[in-house]
Amino acid sequence: MSCGADDDEGRDAPHWASDKSVQEAVDAVNKDPRLRADLLGKAKAATEHMDNHNRGNKQNRPSEMQALIDKLDAGARTG
Repeated sequence: MSCGADDDEGRDAPHWASDKSVQEAVDAVNKDPRLRADLLGKAKAATEHMDNHNRGNKQNRPSEMQALIDKLDAGARTG
């Protein structure tokens, strides 16, 4: 997966991940319990930091982070 500028398109041109590369990342997380557990721990730590230390994110990001945590946690229980 890649994001950022592509040399052929110029410095400010967006470069989005393809559906295939996104699915490959999802499959990797679903197939690797250690990777999933690592990402879950990092998502929880990031949420704690945003809630308690990074002003503004408590109001702006909690539902997005909770959705990520819920998906990772559900995969951990079923995987």
